[in-house]
Amino acid sequence: MNNNFSELGRPELTEEEKAAIIEIANGLGLGTSNGENLRIINPSEEPEYNDSITIEDIFEEEPAKKNFSPITIAKNNAKIDIQSIMNFQETRDNSEIKKNLMKDELNFYKTIEYIDLDRLVEVDSSINFFALPNNEEFLDLADSVNQFGIINPLIAMKREDSDNYIVLVGRSRLYVLRSLYAETEDLRFFKVPCIILDGNISPELIQGLVVSTNMKYRKLSKQDKIRSVLILDDILNNRGEMNVANVIAKQAGISRSTVNNYRELKNLCPMGMDLVMKKHMNLNIARMISHKDLQTQEIIIKGLGSDINDVRRVQSMMEGPAKSIYDNEQKKSVPETWEMKIKSAKEMVPKYTYITIKVSSLSVEDTLKDLAVLRKGFAIKYATTKKNDINRVIEVKVNEKDMLQYINRGFLKQETLNKVLATEFNDVIKLA
Repeated sequence: MNNNFSELGRPELTEEEKAAIIEIANGLGLGTSNGENLRIINPSEEPEYNDSITIEDIFEEEPAKKNFSPITIAKNNAKIDIQSIMNFQETRDNSEIKKNLMKDELNFYKTIEYIDLDRLVEVDSSINFFALPNNEEFLDLADSVNQFGIINPLIAMKREDSDNYIVLVGRSRLYVLRSLYAETEDLRFFKVPCIILDGNISPELIQGLVVSTNMKYRKLSKQDKIRSVLILDDILNNRGEMNVANVIAKQAGISRSTVNNYRELKNLCPMGMDLVMKKHMNLNIARMISHKDLQTQEIIIKGLGSDINDVRRVQSMMEGPAKSIYDNEQKKSVPETWEMKIKSAKEMVPKYTYITIKVSSLSVEDTLKDLAVLRKGFAIKYATTKKNDINRVIEVKVNEKDMLQYINRGFLKQETLNKVLATEFNDVIKLA
């Protein structure tokens, strides 16, 4: 075989070598579906790139205005949709770069550079904190890259202290390329197409680029979404953006209310944020306590411990120590301390509970009569004179469909059911 290689690592084949490969391919049934002969084109025989195709074409803001038809190729007589492959290979991020939050401050070189794989390094995990693909996703992506190559370039920036480049968009593809090259040593995985950022870029813009591209096109955990919203909130506020929630919602593809819920967490203390990220504290509780100062938040979290998701206890702690409470031991009123507040909050019991009773059809009438008597006693004892107030003390719920069948079959009287479900005081206490 000819030892001359093109710049992209493909060898220059002689005509005899081309003919031998085509003969083998035809024998394996790899010919095209329309009967055309297979052809092999050396790199030197390929037409040069059209100079009119630039980075701006890749970043075309409104591609729908151009009359493009879906691109497909044939493989074993089956059509493969290239657009679906492009989407799978994390490429929609690139098509949106000019639409993202930093569009007026990001400049790119006009050509695509082919960078050696060993000169590409991933951006710090503090900047790209998003989860890596799982094993199945990684293998699917590797299979796609192996078959079709990198359909869309990675986005990288030159390091100031070396000849290496930092990959800002396309980390998963970078890992896949490393894996494929280590396994095959195929040079087509070594030369990586990259779009290079032109000039210096601030850490804020790097973070914004990474976050905004990942948020819109990846399935993210709630924790990553929260962190992303808070980062974009800081960036947009620093840039003087007026409609922060609207901008983030549009960029992230989530609702404005969700964005505002997450933004409420920006004043949450580090301890509370850690609990949220570890799913030990629910979002409603986190939003509640985030309105308090950091010291009070930590007191509430440490004081309640494993009871931090109990709304009533948290609400009690949010009130803070009372100016005066009666101390049974000292037999006098004293200022309440945080220790006393925590103790009383921990001793709180549930305001109400549910008790389920299973009753046979033969006992439905007697059971509901007994419950009606029980409700009458509670109504008189607690003077439940307001409509529905009795249900604050004791409420009975029944399966309406079952009750109708029991009444129709004579297992239950309608007046018994009416009494046990009554809400007016006089109806509850009157004799059956």
